[in-house]
Amino acid sequence: REEAGAEEKAAFVALEVPPSMLPFAAFLFARFPAVFLALGSPGLDSEFELPPAEKSFSVIEETGDFKLVQVVLRRRGAAGSWPGPRSRHARQAQKELQEEAKAPRFGLTGGASASAGA
Repeated sequence: REEAGAEEKAAFVALEVPPSMLPFAAFLFARFPAVFLALGSPGLDSEFELPPAEKSFSVIEETGDFKLVQVVLRRRGAAGSWPGPRSRHARQAQKELQEEAKAPRFGLTGGASASAGA
């Protein structure tokens, strides 16, 4: 048991966060504690394939209105793969925003809705 604790401590020291990155880690924890805990879990690599594994990846994409941060980790032994393009959600959000921009404001128009054919 003591050997396992020593190995874990040695691995933790090897992964020490550079001092310049500590404020970023603190902000991540303060803003998204569930994400911080989920992705920082010590046993994550035993249950999931981590990048650069072929079926696990991360995407950071920015539009004029959104920032998408997506992490997909394939469970070890799983047969399936991610069901769509990596930036699908960002494209959908952008499409919805464009449709909203075309729609009349406050519904004060005399005709059919601009989104009737969408």
